[in-house]
Amino acid sequence: MVSTATPVAVVESSGVSFPPKVFAAIALLAVANTALINLIMASRLLYGMARQDLVPRVLARINSTRKTPYVAILLTLAIAAVLVSTGSLTGLADTTSCCCCASSPSSTSRVLVLRRDRVGHDRFRAPTILPAIGAVASLVLASPVTGREGSVYLRAAILLAIGVVLWVVDRVVRGRAPEIDEAHIGEPSAEA
Repeated sequence: MVSTATPVAVVESSGVSFPPKVFAAIALLAVANTALINLIMASRLLYGMARQDLVPRVLARINSTRKTPYVAILLTLAIAAVLVSTGSLTGLADTTSCCCCASSPSSTSRVLVLRRDRVGHDRFRAPTILPAIGAVASLVLASPVTGREGSVYLRAAILLAIGVVLWVVDRVVRGRAPEIDEAHIGEPSAEA
């Protein structure tokens, strides 16, 4: 486990006189900013999935004044609050990092699958080796080789299980699998 004093030690070893309270305030703002970005990203991900009928449609509801997906934001905030209450902030950050690394190979691999789609214009084409390296690197970073505690994988597994249960419940309530129209991904819905 990495020492929490490492950033302070780096500043002290540089020979620069830096007030500890100022350094703590900067660190607090950096952590708060990262948490905010993660909450925004997660709520927008839920919103997009709801628009594609992958999760309950209620998560695609938009606030008429602010034009924000308020239901997805509230759910994301509730999940974050529960996760913070189950462990330390460091554990939550490690769980978030692990989940991001574990999910990245599927999107990285999708780059290779998308090459088969024919389009009527030029587009960027990454060398095949780069997405492959990215997928492998992400899997390695999500693995126990990195020295993560078992509680990180337990929290990640619980989150995955909750997601699977919600998906199954949604499928049972709707009685069908979603029909994804990939040609219109990213276009605004009629309700937005």
